[in-house]
Amino acid sequence: VYGYSPVEQVVNTVTTALRRQTMTSDYFSSGTVPDALAGVPSEWGVSQIEEFQRYWDLLLQDDLAARRKLKFVPGEIAKNFVVTKAPPLKDLFDEWLARVICYCFSIEPTPFVAQVNRSVAETSREQSMTEGMGPLRQWVKGLVDSVLIKHMGAADLEFAWMDEEILDALTRAKVHEIYVNALVLHPDEVRDELGKAALTPQQKEDMKPAPPPALAAAMGNEDAAPQAPGKTPAKPAEADAEA
Repeated sequence: VYGYSPVEQVVNTVTTALRRQTMTSDYFSSGTVPDALAGVPSEWGVSQIEEFQRYWDLLLQDDLAARRKLKFVPGEIAKNFVVTKAPPLKDLFDEWLARVICYCFSIEPTPFVAQVNRSVAETSREQSMTEGMGPLRQWVKGLVDSVLIKHMGAADLEFAWMDEEILDALTRAKVHEIYVNALVLHPDEVRDELGKAALTPQQKEDMKPAPPPALAAAMGNEDAAPQAPGKTPAKPAEADAEA
């Protein structure tokens, strides 16, 4: 009736992960497979093999320099040499276990999986939050709606989540600039969204941009029209005639 909790959803996955950790621990503590197997002459007995094993271990146990030197061994040992392959102590299966557990708890699996770039990590974080919180939000909505109908008699009301896209300050500023330039939003609406009061008439007047040079010259504002560097303003025609 109440669904499964995050722990109940991943109980089998966690059990598998614990058994895998136990297997890895046994590999280091209780394993019996050595790094390599070397054959000996078939006529050697148990005592001879034991004696040679003890001699070989003492020869290379504490002398690190001796391990890097050439060693001469009987022919049978040289022919019968098998390198045992160690089991994978961490592979894609471990990452899959981490992804499943993090998914159920709405946690991003970035620290437990292979390293990714920043954009992929941010996308993974947003996806984990969206997918992980979806069932919880749906359950809360059903609970509140039932309370509104059964206990408060407000069948005409409905609970709804207000989704707000998470943006950084620079991206949000660019979005506001595009909306204002496209006449979708008024600057006062942007200020209201940012929690600031609307502009006063004096502030709007002070923030008006200066008219372009051509418009300023047409309005007779010759001082506002810029002059080319190194040139003096042209004299009026009447002054030339008088001269």
